[in-house]
Amino acid sequence: MMCLTGAFLSALAMALIYQPGVDPSRVYYGTDTRAFALLIGAALALAWPSQNLTDKISRRSRYILDFSGAIGLITLILMIWRTNEYGQFLYYGGLVIVSILSAIVIAVLAHPASRLAKIMGCKPLRWIGVRSYSIYIWHYPVIILNNPTVDTGGFDGFRVLFQLGVSLLLASLSWKYIEEPIRQGLLGRWCTKLSIHLQFKIRPLFIFIAVPLIILSISCSSNLDTKISADPNTGTITNPDKNEHNVTLVPPQNIPTPVPVPVPVPVDPPKKPEPQPQVEEAGKGVTAIGDSVILDAAPYLQELLPGIVIDGKVGRQMSQAQEVVDKLRTKGKLGTRVIINLGTNGAFNSNQLRKLLISLEDVQQVVLVNTRVPKKWQNTVNTLLKKVALEFPNAMVVDWHSSSEGKDSYFYEDGVHLKREGAKSYAALVAKAIQKENQ
Repeated sequence: MMCLTGAFLSALAMALIYQPGVDPSRVYYGTDTRAFALLIGAALALAWPSQNLTDKISRRSRYILDFSGAIGLITLILMIWRTNEYGQFLYYGGLVIVSILSAIVIAVLAHPASRLAKIMGCKPLRWIGVRSYSIYIWHYPVIILNNPTVDTGGFDGFRVLFQLGVSLLLASLSWKYIEEPIRQGLLGRWCTKLSIHLQFKIRPLFIFIAVPLIILSISCSSNLDTKISADPNTGTITNPDKNEHNVTLVPPQNIPTPVPVPVPVPVDPPKKPEPQPQVEEAGKGVTAIGDSVILDAAPYLQELLPGIVIDGKVGRQMSQAQEVVDKLRTKGKLGTRVIINLGTNGAFNSNQLRKLLISLEDVQQVVLVNTRVPKKWQNTVNTLLKKVALEFPNAMVVDWHSSSEGKDSYFYEDGVHLKREGAKSYAALVAKAIQKENQ
C-alpha cells in the first residue's frame, strides 16, 4: 500500500510540475517525478512473488494470462511508436500507463505457466536481454563519436546499421571480459593478491624513497644559511660569509634622445558627399520575431528588406511569442506582415501556436519559418507548424529545413547557428516569401 501511495504522489507531482510548451526535462528526468515507475515495480514484486507461482493452472487461467500479456506488450509497442517525450499526454498520465503496462507484461513473463514467456525467451531475445545493460552503456558514446559534427543530410540507414553493429560488438566484449569476470569475483581476487603483494613490498619501498628524501632535505637546508646584503647608497651587493667579489650596480647615464620635427602634410579640401540613391523600403511594415537564428540572419534581412523591425532573443521559445507580439502591438511596432521563427530551443503544443495565430488574424501575412536543429523536437516542431498553418488563411510555412538539407557549409558546428553563407540563404528565402505576397 505504501508503494502505491508513493507512486500516486510521484505521478501527481509530475502532472503539477509539468508546464505545456516548456522544456520537460525537469519532470522527465526528475527522480521525484519518475519514482512511480520504480514503486509500481516494487508493488508488483511484493504482490506477485515469482517463487510462489506454479505452472499448474487451468486452461482458462492460462488463456487470460497470455492474452493480458500480449495486449500489454502490443500496447507498449504502439505507445513507443506513436508518442514522443514532448507530448502532453505523457505527463498527464501517459507514463503512468506505460509503467502499469510494463508491470503487467513482466508479471505474465515471470509466471511459469505463461506461453508468452517461452516466446519471449527465445535465444536471440535472451542474448540481447543478458547484454542489455552493456548495450545501454555503449550505444550512446558510439552514436556521439560516429555522428558527423554537422549533419544536414537526413536519415542515413547505413550509419544506423553500423552504429547498431558496433554497439552490439562492444557490448558483447565488455560483457564477456568485464561484467562476467567481475560477477564471478574477479575484483575480490585482485584485492586479495594486491594486499598480499603490498604487505611484502611496502617496507623496502618506504625505505628506498624516504632515505634519499631525508638526505636531500638536510643538504638543502645547509645551503640556505648564506646572507646577502646590498648597500643602498652605492648599489654594492656583498656576501659577508664568503670572500667573493662584490658586484656594483651602476645606474645608466641619461642620454638625450632626438625629438622628431613634425612635417606639415598638405590636406585636400573635403569633398561634398555624393547624393545616395533612395532605396525603396521593401521591409516597411514587416516585423520578424525569433530566436538566435533570426539574429544571425538579421543583417541580411535588413539589406533585402530595408525598414524591417527585428525582435530576436537568444534562447527564446514559442511560449514567449505572445508576450512579444502584445508588446510590439502596444508600441505600434507590429507590422502588417509578421515573420515567426521559433522552435529552435524546444517544442511547443498546438494550442500555443493556435492562440498566437488567432491574435495575428488581423495582419495581412504571417510567415512561419520551420526549423533545422539536431534535436529530437525538430520533427515535432516542423509537423506542428505545417498542420496548424493550414487552419489560418493568412499563414504560410517557409521550409528552411528542406532548403538547408545537405548544406553543412551553412552552419557552425552545433548545426543550428548560421555562418555567413547560411544567413544569406535564410534571409533570401524569407524575403522571397514576403515579396511574393506583395506582388
